[in-house]
Amino acid sequence: MDEESQNEEIDRYKLRLELLREVVKEQADHFDAIDSKVAAALGFAFIAIGQVVTGVFRTDTRVFHENCAVTALLWAFFGAVILFFLVAVVAGVVARWPRTFDQSVYPDESGDDYLKMLQDAVVLFKEVTGDNDKTLDSKSKWATVTYLFVALSVVASLGLLVTLFAAVSRL
Repeated sequence: MDEESQNEEIDRYKLRLELLREVVKEQADHFDAIDSKVAAALGFAFIAIGQVVTGVFRTDTRVFHENCAVTALLWAFFGAVILFFLVAVVAGVVARWPRTFDQSVYPDESGDDYLKMLQDAVVLFKEVTGDNDKTLDSKSKWATVTYLFVALSVVASLGLLVTLFAAVSRL
């Protein structure tokens, strides 16, 4: 291979390497964004549901003894809120659990062939991006489960509030 074509090949590999570095940077940003969103969703649910549960415990006890059907409905909503929130917390912990995520590679630099080192780096970065994609897929699935159960717990807490207000207004 003559020097000019080797320089062109080196430039092509440098470009590919730079593009793969950008892909890994985007993956890292996505990884961090998932963690932030899961934490925000759980924080919102914790505050909202905590206030609903506080409202239930501060309610006049006659509400729970007035009507058997209303009492059963209140406890069903209360149980659903707690159950959905606990599932959301577990899914959120799994989503945020530390995982392997590679942001760089270290090709063998012992040889004198610069082109070979670039080729090895490109191959290693391709492997890293593939592994990172698998990690992000798993993290995204658990984050989606977290969002779903946060939403279900908020909807159940709204049902609890509506039932509670209806029962209190009948006193």
